[in-house]
Amino acid sequence: MFCKLCNRAGHSSDSCYGVIGYPEWWGDRPRSSSTSSRGRVRGGSNGGAGKSRGSTSYVNASGVNEPTGYAAANYVITDNDRDGVIGFSDSQWKAIKNLLNANTSKVHESEKLTGMYSFPSWIMDTGATHHLTGQLEILTDVKDIQPVGIVLADGRQRVSVKEGSVRLGPNWTLKSVYYVDGFQSNLISLCQLMDENRCVVQLADHFLVVQDRTTRTVIGVSKRKGGTFLFRSLESVTSVEVRDEKSFELWHQRMGHPSAKVDGLLPVISNVVSSEILNKACDICLRAKQTRLSFPISENKTKRIFDLIHCDLWGPYRTPTHSGARYFLTIVDDYSRGVWLYLLNEKSEAPNVLKNFIAMTERQFETQVKVIRSDNGSEFVSLNEFFKKQGIVHETSCVGTPQQNGRVERKHRHILNIARALRFQANLPIEF
Repeated sequence: MFCKLCNRAGHSSDSCYGVIGYPEWWGDRPRSSSTSSRGRVRGGSNGGAGKSRGSTSYVNASGVNEPTGYAAANYVITDNDRDGVIGFSDSQWKAIKNLLNANTSKVHESEKLTGMYSFPSWIMDTGATHHLTGQLEILTDVKDIQPVGIVLADGRQRVSVKEGSVRLGPNWTLKSVYYVDGFQSNLISLCQLMDENRCVVQLADHFLVVQDRTTRTVIGVSKRKGGTFLFRSLESVTSVEVRDEKSFELWHQRMGHPSAKVDGLLPVISNVVSSEILNKACDICLRAKQTRLSFPISENKTKRIFDLIHCDLWGPYRTPTHSGARYFLTIVDDYSRGVWLYLLNEKSEAPNVLKNFIAMTERQFETQVKVIRSDNGSEFVSLNEFFKKQGIVHETSCVGTPQQNGRVERKHRHILNIARALRFQANLPIEF
């Protein structure tokens, strides 16, 4: 005859003292060290079905050692682990996998900045008969109870005189959680969990999944870390991500909205924030750093010289040349890219210089200028009547949009770069 409850021979499960209660002489029996450390139930939380010596009831709890093994603690759940559970759709499995691989330890980095209290770690325990915690501050609806003896797996005994509830999710609360002063772990009794919440558990080698018994929706998961299964609720992981995002936004704003690359150089950001948060669009960045889109390259191609010329006037410069010039007029032929440069003392000289250039093209090149493109400067607009008489089309760029006259604008930059380089090389004064 063998009892499946206490794993001992000599009696059946129906007559086990763990079910019917312990007799009065049970406390006076000779005990061995191995017997006292088995940690079986001595009465229920309400004293058990039988009589007991004294007013203290006993429950058992498994001892928890500190998890070891870097590889086990950082195991990544992949699709190869899906065969450990059944009955999940592709979308459900993807959500479970993301939840198991979420780095909930990152929240401790966020707490250094926010000072907010984190979700405690809960261990799913098949050997504990009741939920246990050593953190009184996480309990709600705390009330005093009759002393309950807690027998740990190593034989040590503790006494609980308070119990409360712990909220683990939006629709999930642990009830009758015993508070044990000095207890270093938070234990979830799988037996009590399934009895109180009508849920089922699927256990795999690296994780377990808790589901509602009726709807089969996922309530939470636990990932194996060393020899224990650490519980993770949907709400706790979401909170970690929200805290990470708030931490990133705080430092991003303090540093004047730098790029994600600069933000990532901060240790607190690089260790905490995921790439999804780093790549999230910032409205302030978009408004503060917006630039005009680049203008498309013109596809207008001329077929002969002087079909189109680009004109622009640069100046005035603060230091005149030896000849007194403060301006220069640049003319660029669109077809040949030929450049003509004229130094001007005054801006008013530009119209006459442009007329002389048009006359020069007719005499020297035996061709006529067909189109002139410039900005809306008065030196060019004043020649509109002249252009009409000569049959020349005058194209002007939009106000404040020099990019539309970019051919000659870039030539200006090229000319100035060369002039500065020659002057620096020759160590000449700025007048040259």
